Amino acid sequence: LRIDPSDSYSHLALARLQSRRERSTFGELKKTCSDETADTKHSLLSKGITPETIAQSQPISLARQAFYNGINNCPNSIHLWQAWALHEESLGNISFARSLFQRALCIDEINPYVCHGYGLLEHRSGNYDAAQNLWERPLHSNREGTSTAALVCSLGKLLVAKGELKKTRDLYMKHVTRIKSE
Repeated sequence: LRIDPSDSYSHLALARLQSRRERSTFGELKKTCSDETADTKHSLLSKGITPETIAQSQPISLARQAFYNGINNCPNSIHLWQAWALHEESLGNISFARSLFQRALCIDEINPYVCHGYGLLEHRSGNYDAAQNLWERPLHSNREGTSTAALVCSLGKLLVAKGELKKTRDLYMKHVTRIKSE
């Protein structure tokens, strides 16, 4: 096979494979970076620092190396940024995962998959308002394909938990016909 470094999907497939291997081999991994270091990386990301800066302070693993190579060759691949964020979240690197999600949102601020994944991270962290805001972003958009069952269900469950039943009914009524999947 001919290797094409600009093929983001090949990088993504390799990085996901390495991520699964790491998580299954090592089981419950310990946090690999301090919140202070991750917060520093977050502030660097918001200033537009390159992927090299992000990767330099992280311990090297095969998955991180694969994500890094992918981002380095395909910096605008929202799928790579999101998958890397999910990988870091699975390792307990919440601050770093947030910075990666935020970088993905710089590429597409209403991407339903990024908003859903990032919203789940915030919900699990107890940041319910942040989760709600992230889930509502794509749903308030007029762009085709931004209503997903995952977004509607996650937001609906949150609204029910908050006792906002009318808002939940309105949400389902508005989006049930916009969702493409059964």
